[in-house]
Amino acid sequence: MRRSTVRLAALAAALAACGEVPAPRRCASAADCATDARCIQEVCVADAPPVAVITAPPSFLSNVSYVFGSSGSYDPDAGDAVASRQWSLTPAQAPCPASPDAAATEALAVVFPCAGSFDVKLVVTDQLGVPSAPRVLRVLVTQSVDPPAVTVGPDLVLGHRCAGDPLLCTPLDESQATTFALSASASGPAAGAFGYRWRSQLPPALEGKAPPTVTFSPDDASPAPVVSVETQGTAVAGPWEFVVEATDSRGLVAVGTQRVTIGNRPPEVQGAGAPLIEVPHVFSPSAPGAVTGTMAALGTTPIVAVADPDGDPLEAAFSSSHSGDGTNAFLMQDLGDRASFSVVVLYGGPADGAFLIGPGVSRAIAFTATDVNGGGATATWEIRVTNRPPRVVAPVTALEVPHAFDAGGSRYRATAALATFADDDGDPLSLDAGTGDPICAGARLSPATPAAAEVECSVRYAGTPAANAIAGLHAVTATVRDAWAAAPAATNLTIGNRAPRLGATSISLTPGCSQGSCCDFDPVDKVCLAYYWTQAATTASMPSPVIDDDGDPVLVSYAVSGTCLSVSPASELCGPVGCSSLTLSLCGRPRTCSATSASGDVSTTMTDGDLSAAAVFRVAASCSD
Repeated sequence: MRRSTVRLAALAAALAACGEVPAPRRCASAADCATDARCIQEVCVADAPPVAVITAPPSFLSNVSYVFGSSGSYDPDAGDAVASRQWSLTPAQAPCPASPDAAATEALAVVFPCAGSFDVKLVVTDQLGVPSAPRVLRVLVTQSVDPPAVTVGPDLVLGHRCAGDPLLCTPLDESQATTFALSASASGPAAGAFGYRWRSQLPPALEGKAPPTVTFSPDDASPAPVVSVETQGTAVAGPWEFVVEATDSRGLVAVGTQRVTIGNRPPEVQGAGAPLIEVPHVFSPSAPGAVTGTMAALGTTPIVAVADPDGDPLEAAFSSSHSGDGTNAFLMQDLGDRASFSVVVLYGGPADGAFLIGPGVSRAIAFTATDVNGGGATATWEIRVTNRPPRVVAPVTALEVPHAFDAGGSRYRATAALATFADDDGDPLSLDAGTGDPICAGARLSPATPAAAEVECSVRYAGTPAANAIAGLHAVTATVRDAWAAAPAATNLTIGNRAPRLGATSISLTPGCSQGSCCDFDPVDKVCLAYYWTQAATTASMPSPVIDDDGDPVLVSYAVSGTCLSVSPASELCGPVGCSSLTLSLCGRPRTCSATSASGDVSTTMTDGDLSAAAVFRVAASCSD
């Protein structure tokens, strides 16, 4: 045996190496193999199906009971055998169905109530559950002479009830009776009494389930038995067929069927409430101040109760479904009489908001109750996550701010703090860049106060004073958004401007002065009371007295009165770095016995492009003791 095992394993390995078959699965027992395989010589070998064989009488007449056999069926595997059989009969070309006595035994007794052809099919299954190929035998049935007939009672429609401890389920008619009566009356040409035999045929929905207990009283041979059908809390409803075979003295059989429908009322769900559940959400940042994190919403369904009007045992459960939310979570916990749920969406930016609140997002919870007879009731709730839009908590409807000239950036610039916003869900907020004003388009949220809007107004300096381009009224709208909605806040922003001015109204020059001989002598005291003075013409360079408090570039022109004073340049552009130096020249004074002084006025005209000013400053130089 050991040598055979080695040879079998070696052969299987060689075939696998050549690519002809997959490598065999080694085994020590059947437990190491698949359910449809056996362990033979330490190798799992696929189970061969059994073979179905039907034995039958040579000919057939209607209304006669015949027996088909299956004892010749076999299984080719060593140690295996046929474990079960399944018979079925269908009319091929016949106006009536056959009447089988059993459906899964080794022998099958059948009455063909009419002439025609019928297919008898057999499928056998081996000990591993592997079925055979169907074996089908077609039989031709010839009509018997003067067959008997049987008349059955009318079809019945009943309800049912489950009650008691232990729970019993029975049919129930309108008078609350738990039994029902059948009836059959046979007739035919043969003399003598008929023999009756009743049997029940389960509804298709009960096949494979725990079979009900069916009792015929006084017995199944009565032409009018009283029937009780009972289950221990299992299914009982459906279309039942009660088949009666009436046999006359010749042994011919008439077949009749009385139909009884046992109804079922579905369970009822109470307390479901509205089919829509709306829940708010909350944003939790991944770190303090972060704009990434998670959005979550929590809730519960209403408390529900379920009852079955027939008293059937029930199975009830909550289930959930969701779509359109990417890979994010919709979690549900079945609490028996209600369900709790949570929605969690990872948030990396506004686009992720679509996974929380549509469009295209669907979330639902269903409560389904099913009775043992297949009746069901469902309550369904749509779960909708809501959003509270951002709102304005501190509006700024009107505001006036100054501007300043940014020399480094060569621009006119003003900033203003606008409205403050809040989001009750804690959602990250973003500010629209556009404000409706092209000059004041630089909007942002304040780094110090994230929910406060700031705006920056700016105009480039093109080489010509143009403070008018930024000064004045600007209608600015700050719009803050979460991932779904916006909140606008309008502000009338006035940007101020200060006119240029003179920083000094007089400028003193230091002249060249020379003192000469005495021109006023006191003869008594022999003292010189005054000397002659000569003042030379004076020229000096010094800063312009023109000032703009906003730092704006200013266009300046200078004009002098008289001939004693001159100024250069006569006009200039005080640009981003200020004014250039002025050259001032005063005339001299000839020899005189008194103090000498030279002076003149400079008329100055200034404009920053928005506001203009005119002013005079005096230039003087003097010589004195």
